[in-house]
Amino acid sequence: MCLVCPQKSMGALFFDPLSSFLSLMKEKKAKENQGDEDRLVLDKLSAHSTKEYPATAFVQLQLDGEKLSTSSIGGNGPVDAVYNAILTLTGLDIKMSHYNLTAKGEGAEALGQVDIVVEHEGRKFHGVGLATDIVESSALALVHAINAIYRAHKVADIKSHKHH
Repeated sequence: MCLVCPQKSMGALFFDPLSSFLSLMKEKKAKENQGDEDRLVLDKLSAHSTKEYPATAFVQLQLDGEKLSTSSIGGNGPVDAVYNAILTLTGLDIKMSHYNLTAKGEGAEALGQVDIVVEHEGRKFHGVGLATDIVESSALALVHAINAIYRAHKVADIKSHKHH
C-alpha cells in the first residue's frame, strides 16, 4: 500500500501528504517569487510553439504597479519567446549564462523548478521559478532575477547617496 498516494477505502479518501506538501511549496514559492518588495510581477503569460512557425508569446507584467504588455514573435521555442517579451518590456540588457530545469514531485502534481543565472552590467544574478508549467516557471525565474537586479540598483543608489 502506498502511503503517499490517494487511496479510497469504504468510500473515504485518505490524506495525501505529498499533494499537500507540493501545494504548500507552490504557494510558498509563488510568494517568494512575487513578494511585496518586488518591483516586477508576472500578471499574464501565453506562449505558443509549432514546428512550422516561430514561437510566439504574450506577456503582461506589472512594473512598480503599472501594467505593461507585449507580444514577441521569434525565439528558439516558447521559453525564448517569453524571455524576449520580458526583456523588451524591461529594457534590460541581460545575458543568460545558466538555465536548469528539474522536476519536483511526480505525475499531474509535479512542479518544474527553473534555476537561472543571468549577467547584467558585469554581475551575475540568480533567479528561480516554480510552477506546474515549465514556461511559467521559466518566466518566474527571469522575473525573480530581474527583481534581484532592481534590488542591486537600489542598494547601489543608496550607497552612492551616502558618499555624497
